Amino acid sequence: MKNRVAGAIALLMAVSGSFAIQASEVDQAAAERGREHFKLFCTNCHGLSGEGNGPLVAMLKIQPADLTQLARRDGGHFDAERVLKAIDGRHEVGSEGTRNMPVFSENLAISTVIDLVEYLKTIQR
Repeated sequence: MKNRVAGAIALLMAVSGSFAIQASEVDQAAAERGREHFKLFCTNCHGLSGEGNGPLVAMLKIQPADLTQLARRDGGHFDAERVLKAIDGRHEVGSEGTRNMPVFSENLAISTVIDLVEYLKTIQR
C-alpha cells in the first residue's frame, strides 16, 4: 500500500506541480468522476454539498468536516497531499486514539482517491 500511495502522491505532484494547489487548478475530467465517487462514498457524513451535514450526522460522535472550507482553513491553499492522506487513512489519529472517519485505502482504488481530491478542489469557498 505504501508504494500505491507514494505513486499517487508522485502523480499528484506531476499533475499539479505542487501540493499547495489553488482550487482553480483542476483536472476537470477527474473532478467530474470524483463528484460521482463523492456521491457514493462521502455524502452520508459530509452531505451532498460537502458541508458536513449528511444524513448520518446525528449518529456520529464528531461532526464531519466541512469540506468546502479546506483551502480557507489552510490560508487559501488546497493541500492535496493532506487530503489524500485523510481519505486513504494515513492522516493523523484523533486525540481519542482513533480516526474520525473510515479508512478508505482498503476499498478505493488510488485513482478514485485522486478523483475525489480533484473534486474537492472544485467545492472550495
